[in-house]
Amino acid sequence: MNCPLIRQFLRGRHIGLLVALVMTSASVTSAQVTVPGADGSDGVFAPTGNTVIDLSQAANASWNTGSPVPGKGVYDGAKWAVVFKYSSVNIPAGVTVTFLNHPSVAPVVWLVSGNVTIGGTLMLDGGAFVTPLASPLPGPGGYSGGLGELNNSVLAQSGFGPGGAGYGGSPASGGGYSTQGQSLNGQGGPVYGVNELVPLIGGSGGAGRVSFDRQLHAGGGGGGAILIAASGTITCNGLITAQGGAGALGGGGSGGAIRLVANVVTGSGALNALGGIETIGNYPVEGGYGRVRLEANSLTGSISILPPNFTQGSPGATATLWPSASTPTATILSVGGLTPPVDPHASLSPGAFDLLLSTVGPITVVVQTANVPTDATVSVHLTPQYGASVRTTASHTSGDATLSTWTAQFTPSPGPFTLQADVGP
Repeated sequence: MNCPLIRQFLRGRHIGLLVALVMTSASVTSAQVTVPGADGSDGVFAPTGNTVIDLSQAANASWNTGSPVPGKGVYDGAKWAVVFKYSSVNIPAGVTVTFLNHPSVAPVVWLVSGNVTIGGTLMLDGGAFVTPLASPLPGPGGYSGGLGELNNSVLAQSGFGPGGAGYGGSPASGGGYSTQGQSLNGQGGPVYGVNELVPLIGGSGGAGRVSFDRQLHAGGGGGGAILIAASGTITCNGLITAQGGAGALGGGGSGGAIRLVANVVTGSGALNALGGIETIGNYPVEGGYGRVRLEANSLTGSISILPPNFTQGSPGATATLWPSASTPTATILSVGGLTPPVDPHASLSPGAFDLLLSTVGPITVVVQTANVPTDATVSVHLTPQYGASVRTTASHTSGDATLSTWTAQFTPSPGPFTLQADVGP
């Protein structure tokens, strides 16, 4: 039995209020924002033509060390992020920048010591169906969509990720994020994450679908996640997009996450973290909204922002990049008696599994929480390579609110599956 673990995180319950699609506010004079780690070691990023950034080329290093190879960034497994430290960024009109995922599918973080100008397109969209037996890919920081049924022996997949849509047979379901995914069967992906986008996490996958022609009707991949923190001004006259992938007659992936932090955020462009959409019959099976967060001392201009439940805040004197030591966390300690790797990649590819279980049958999953009350709801979510996902509430076994252990029981079908742990109220 193969068990590639999925990234673990805290699931929140905060949903932003509906506000105007166009951002306008008076300018406020304030000091520059200090961006930790923005040492400029990746140099100036100023592409003159369409550019693909291969995140797998990042060096393995702590996020706050200088990039060994300028322009390639670093991957910090403890933070689950590919971090670039540019001195300035200028993506001109007519230029599109896209990404190839890191093996961990980590989000993207840009720490910029100067100004950022987006005149073209910065794209972290989730993908759609490309080829049989390969789940639709997410944007960086997101989660894969589920494939449709191939034949009677290969079942459709649920969507992957914390808001992965449930597999429900013939109807399709969209992945969830800041809102629940749409569904024809009531199994749309659930809400997760927090408005502040700390920690940074992307969208979840839509479910695949059973259909009469058995033609692999797949769900879309979740939109990716990016944090751009600049000491100066972020000007967006172009487009930053982290939209969920459209289903191929399956559920749409949920939108991803866009967080901008700067002294000034301005421009007349657009931010898009909507869910992917697929129409089945006359019914749109859309992924849930993603999350957009703006933090600046001065918000001006007329940037169009989707989804409408974006949030705003103050960056403070120093930008907050990572969760604090007091943030509630849930970590999987063991699966069937085996200890997972510190940096699980949750790959379903043979030869890349995080754990190999030698027996088929019931397994115990042990979860450790920190800063979590003992009466909270700790859940474990198992998503098999094919078939329906299962969410189980774990039982508290020892410890207090500072540090506790919990257990959950599963009897998975033979074959690869992913696991994640999360905490509710």
